[in-house]
Amino acid sequence: EGEGPLANIPEWTTRHLETNTMPGYAGSSWYFLRYMDPHNKEEFCSRRASDYWGQVDIYIGGTEHAVGHLLYSRMWTKALFDLGKVAVVVGGGNSGVEAAIDLAGICTYVTLLEYGDELRADAVLQRKVRSLPNVTVITQARTCDIVGDGKAVSAIRYENRLTKVIDSVAVDGVFVQIGLSPNSALVKDLVETNRIGEIVVDARGRTSRPGIYAAGDVTPTPYTQIVIAMGEGAKTALAAFEDRMRAPSINAA
Repeated sequence: EGEGPLANIPEWTTRHLETNTMPGYAGSSWYFLRYMDPHNKEEFCSRRASDYWGQVDIYIGGTEHAVGHLLYSRMWTKALFDLGKVAVVVGGGNSGVEAAIDLAGICTYVTLLEYGDELRADAVLQRKVRSLPNVTVITQARTCDIVGDGKAVSAIRYENRLTKVIDSVAVDGVFVQIGLSPNSALVKDLVETNRIGEIVVDARGRTSRPGIYAAGDVTPTPYTQIVIAMGEGAKTALAAFEDRMRAPSINAA
């Protein structure tokens, strides 16, 4: 119960391979769609390219694309589309609008809720999302609560910030795309942080306080991806080791 499709394949499970590939399913959707139209400089994937390539279910290529992106993505996108799912995306920044665009190709209908009076995403993303016939953008919307029975989502309630009227949208899923809060409270009084609480570091992960290092999503490093955080952590660990090797010995007279 709660397992992905790979858990039903004996050849996969008997080898003790990972079956919980939900992050791969959702995250790979973007790569899958972009792969259809990689040279498009106006939008991440044109409707023409999506319509042409969207029914491709088998891809023969490198391991990373065939398994890591295309296979996982098709399981995810086809399941949502075939079930006729309706989604709500909360947040009108780049992440929220990108999610709405992505979901529009795999869900029956998508509603995008933005707290402010206008979307904050890049202009090219705003033009794209507003051109999609199955996406509705609602601004000045303060999310109140998500309605469900403890097992599944059924609706989301929001307040119009101007009229104070409470309304609701019947949905099958809610995607919260309103940004991340860096978990830097532990050192906020020790090292320099930026406006949103990220720990400021140099190219080697050094903070403003000698001997304290930071890496990954808690820093301003672009893109909150596990593989990037792992690489940044390895780089910073090497820098800390190097600094320690070059520092005067604490036992020196």
